[in-house]
Amino acid sequence: MRTAILIFFLLLSHTHLSFAEEPASLHDLLLVKANSGNAEASYHLGMLYNNGIGVEKSPVKAFAFFEEAAQGGNALGHYKMGCYYGGQFGNIDGIILDAQKAKTHKQIAAEAGYRIAQHDMAAIAFRAGDTEAAVKWAKKAGEQGYIPALSSLLSLYKMPNPSESESGITDKEAYLVLLKMKVLAPKNDNIEKLQQEIESNLSERTINDIRLITENWLPSPSHISRLASQGIRRSKIVAGVSDTL
Repeated sequence: MRTAILIFFLLLSHTHLSFAEEPASLHDLLLVKANSGNAEASYHLGMLYNNGIGVEKSPVKAFAFFEEAAQGGNALGHYKMGCYYGGQFGNIDGIILDAQKAKTHKQIAAEAGYRIAQHDMAAIAFRAGDTEAAVKWAKKAGEQGYIPALSSLLSLYKMPNPSESESGITDKEAYLVLLKMKVLAPKNDNIEKLQQEIESNLSERTINDIRLITENWLPSPSHISRLASQGIRRSKIVAGVSDTL
């Protein structure tokens, strides 16, 4: 009898191990969510295929899931569609590059608060000669602590002989941007050099006033920017699994 009980527990133990060794994949769990109408799950499936995580890399499948996510109202899905239409992943079978569609989709993501999309919109506006819009979008992304956006603002300031109306960046604004960059990247020789240059154009009172403004400044990433930065960890949350999968 004891032998029979021992065999039973050994079999039970073996069965448990077999199930433990073959958990449902992240892909399959996300697919269940996506099929039930979860647009964010569709976005994460797109990212799996886009980056080849747990599945064979497939830009075609990635785009299809991003499109599904966008149709469900997911702003990050819109952003990725904008990237594909903009040619950021090269020429993909079945996808015709379209700059206007790229802009439309990225603008949806930018208006939803996604900082990388906002910076992309700044670049699009600058290339179109709309410096005012470029500054607007770069400032929005910069307030979220996106260093490339703050750098772009300083680049506008450093344009050869720009007038205030052309660049949209005054000495005061440039100094404010620079001090915010110093919060994020405190040790940078180029920033230090530019700081000295800008300070030479400002009064001591103005310098002190701006320093007071930035003294307690911290970046304020939007909800969507925070979600995007979580990457695969967020996809597991959406799939409803532990971080150990």
